[in-house]
Amino acid sequence: MYLFRNQACAALALSALLSSVLLAQQPAPAAKPDEPPPPLPALDDKEAAERVADFKRLYTKSADLGRRLEAVKKLSTHRSDRLAAELQKIVLADPNPIVRADAAKALGRQDGAKAKVGIAACLKGLQGEEQQVVLLALLDSLLFEAYDPAHYEILAPLFEKDATPPAVQQRIVRLFGKGKEKRAFRLLVDNLNEPIPENVDDGANPPASYWEMRWKKWDVWRLDVAKALKELTSVEFKEKKFYKEWAKGEGKKLGFKY
Repeated sequence: MYLFRNQACAALALSALLSSVLLAQQPAPAAKPDEPPPPLPALDDKEAAERVADFKRLYTKSADLGRRLEAVKKLSTHRSDRLAAELQKIVLADPNPIVRADAAKALGRQDGAKAKVGIAACLKGLQGEEQQVVLLALLDSLLFEAYDPAHYEILAPLFEKDATPPAVQQRIVRLFGKGKEKRAFRLLVDNLNEPIPENVDDGANPPASYWEMRWKKWDVWRLDVAKALKELTSVEFKEKKFYKEWAKGEGKKLGFKY
């Protein structure tokens, strides 16, 4: 009986030990998709200069991919206009889109005055299908930072271009919603419902292939438009005409124009 009791105690102790080991090995809970990461700590000028010097010891355009990625990490953990300036150069000039995308993610988390100018330059310089992966990395990063109204003049025309990929349009819509960008109200309302010609009998209408292309793109981000309008206005309508009517009354008082 004594032996049995000892064996039972030993078994329980072993079970508890195994459970604690298994729990310790469980990965940390993943961050929620809409949950912003903590802000980066700032560096003073001296610290930033030292960090840039570390970066330059590693980085050249001809260095191997792993070395260049490691160099970008040196600029990705803190905030400073010095770091932002180096990141901007990489985003626009490194020969590898993987390196440029990593630098774009880091640049999007910088928030100094010079960083914002650099981000605007990158938003202008990354337009084109071959730049899509890098532009998406920058836009995704900007979603978690303070919206800069200066970017509206770049992003609104980019959204309207037929050549802009739907994934890029989707991020622009999300930025306008999160940034409470009132100037985007008309753009969002005009894209709330499926794209169809206003007068199907008008001979000047674009061909069916044009409307098919528009519909396929709209189908990617239509739910994002509805969400952005609700974030922006705090009201929710299913049809464009109701937002237009709202903008004549209550919306006008709140500063919305259609």
